[in-house]
Amino acid sequence: MLVISVLCLSRNFLELRLRVPQGSHGLSADPRPDWKVDDLIAELDAVETKLRRVVLLKSSTPLERPTATCNLKNTTGFVMCLSDDEYGENGESLSKKPMGGICFSCNGLDFDSSGETEDESDLGTDDTCLMRKSGVAEGLLFELERERQLRVQEEIREKVRALQAEWRKEIERSSSDLLLVEKDIEAKRETEKKLDKHYLRKIAEARDLYLSAVQRDHEQRSQIEERRIREEAAIGEAKRKEKLREEERLEKAKAEAQARLESARAFEAAQKAAVEVARKVAAEVAERQAAEIMRKSEEAALEKVNVVETSEKLTRVDNSLKLQSTGIITKVSETAAKLEADRIGKSEDLEQQNRSLKTSSNNEFKSFEQKIYLRVRQITGSQLNISSKLHDLVEIIQDPACPQSISISAFAKMVVAQCDSPTLNMNHDAFGLGYLIVLVTSQVPVSMDLVLAEFHKACIYTIPKHIQFSKFAFNSEEEYYKMIGYRDEDGHIESTESYLDRTVAYIRLYAALVQTDVMNYRNLHGLKEGWAWLARFLNHLPPNKHTAVVLDAFLKVAGFALYRRYKRQFIKVLNVISRKFLPSLKAQKGQNLEKAIFNLEEYIESKKYLEEPEGWRLVQTTESKILLD
Repeated sequence: MLVISVLCLSRNFLELRLRVPQGSHGLSADPRPDWKVDDLIAELDAVETKLRRVVLLKSSTPLERPTATCNLKNTTGFVMCLSDDEYGENGESLSKKPMGGICFSCNGLDFDSSGETEDESDLGTDDTCLMRKSGVAEGLLFELERERQLRVQEEIREKVRALQAEWRKEIERSSSDLLLVEKDIEAKRETEKKLDKHYLRKIAEARDLYLSAVQRDHEQRSQIEERRIREEAAIGEAKRKEKLREEERLEKAKAEAQARLESARAFEAAQKAAVEVARKVAAEVAERQAAEIMRKSEEAALEKVNVVETSEKLTRVDNSLKLQSTGIITKVSETAAKLEADRIGKSEDLEQQNRSLKTSSNNEFKSFEQKIYLRVRQITGSQLNISSKLHDLVEIIQDPACPQSISISAFAKMVVAQCDSPTLNMNHDAFGLGYLIVLVTSQVPVSMDLVLAEFHKACIYTIPKHIQFSKFAFNSEEEYYKMIGYRDEDGHIESTESYLDRTVAYIRLYAALVQTDVMNYRNLHGLKEGWAWLARFLNHLPPNKHTAVVLDAFLKVAGFALYRRYKRQFIKVLNVISRKFLPSLKAQKGQNLEKAIFNLEEYIESKKYLEEPEGWRLVQTTESKILLD
């Protein structure tokens, strides 16, 4: 509430000022600094109304409202001035602009000319105030009003303080809420960061999976491409080999045609020379026979008997005598030649004995030969199969109803004849047959020489022996080919490829025999004989296409076992092949030796002798072990 002090001025009018409580150091502070001019005018109207009431109580002359145009010189009254003072922070007045004064007539009022203010009376002066004529009631009323105004001000201050406290609480609550919001925002940020990390990890994993899939796809495509390249290379190699074979056949046909032509010419010339020589020899023989006919007449009968007795022996060595008489050159060691003659002699003696037995018995033993043939044909690379067939064969051979010579001869022929079978798998069945030969010959020892004799008859390289071609020794190439083992097919000599394929089959079976080692069974023609065969082969046989193919076939089957037995000595033999045999092959031309040379070089360089040959380890079962025991 606005409190106004009424001061008496020296010029007989009132000056009203705002009552401002005094502060420290002479500075005043308005408790309500936010008053407006309209509020001030309303307060002044209220004060004027109160003054009119007081004047009416004391005087019958009404208090006239002063006009804004009163003349201070002619009228005794007071002027109420409102000073709109503004104070700075240090209590100094920033601006003093007194409001427009309003003149009031004060004829009925008694003003003291001393000009002291109410503030001065509060300081202890005895000057009377403006309202002292109003009486005690009005004073009390005024005091009550003042007290009410102070109380209202105090209530306002209390409300202001309460509002300030509420405002501070609201600020604190807002701050706490703001803090909570910030914490929530921070938590959401952390959550978003975690989610981002999780999503990034998921993206990385997905990317890794994609890259892995791409890499696998690339590898698969690379493998497919490599496989395609290998297949194309294999097809190209097959075409190249086929072309080489075709060229070889053409060259061979040309060579054979040329050889036939030359042989025909040579045959004609030789025939003429032979006729001439025959005439001379006939004349000489006639003269000698005429001179000695009387001397040998008594010995004729005895010679006929001797010829009959020795005809079979002459048949055994017929080939060797023919070779010596015709000048045919053979490459064979003396020991191998003696062994060959001995084994073939035994075989032929046994054959003669069997023929006589069969003639006398009217072929009653043919069923035994068929049984042996069936058992041998059923041999595979399974030890169980071999064990069962072994017992059957031993029972047939030892059957007293059939002479043993017939049984073992049939067994030897049937085993070697398996090399001619087109269904024989020499990678597996060769080892099975070698296994069977060792088991049978260990129980019937005499059968080993017969088996080897059949090998020598079928393939001269099992001796080993080589017959060298010579135009002077043979009338034609066909005669030479038949002597070394070529067969006649439909009136023509078989091809070299067919001959070599069959020769390889014989050598593989022979090598499988010499390298077979069976526990508790003795191999009568084992690795010792295989080592001797290899030495005789390299010492006496010349390097050519036939011998190169034979050597490669033997090493691929028996090389693994020979290396296990002889170690460094076998390596030395391979070095001899590399230094002497292969260079001699390479020096030859026109025989299509590339494949044979490549196979031998690959065997030595890649050390195939360290690996078990295919089919070397027979399929073994518990039942087979029981049968062998």
